[in-house]
Amino acid sequence: MICDRYIDATLAYQGYARGLDLTRIRHLNFLAAGTIVPDLTLLLDFPVELGVHRARQRNHDNATAHEGRFECEALAFHQRVRDGYLQLATEQPRIEVVDARGDIDALHQRIVAVVEHHLQQRNFS
Repeated sequence: MICDRYIDATLAYQGYARGLDLTRIRHLNFLAAGTIVPDLTLLLDFPVELGVHRARQRNHDNATAHEGRFECEALAFHQRVRDGYLQLATEQPRIEVVDARGDIDALHQRIVAVVEHHLQQRNFS
């Protein structure tokens, strides 16, 4: 299974960024998903200011600004989200932080390298 969001997003956005109780969020996640956790999570790390600017520009270009409620948040909120994700990465060995700066081809190469390494470790190569 591949997905672009999972329980880590709830922890980062609601727990770390909004200050809701992390223990309660983890418990609710467990009730919803049980023991189902990803084998590998890729955390594409990017400077907050650049990421917010990119998201706001995308919403503007696509005339979807009305859908961008997270993009309307202050930079401090986004920094707490990033810090939360990075904290989760220190706690969860399945989370691999990938530097998302640079051009798309370089990012693609970094992602492929992480996935290939993961598959080799699990003897899927």
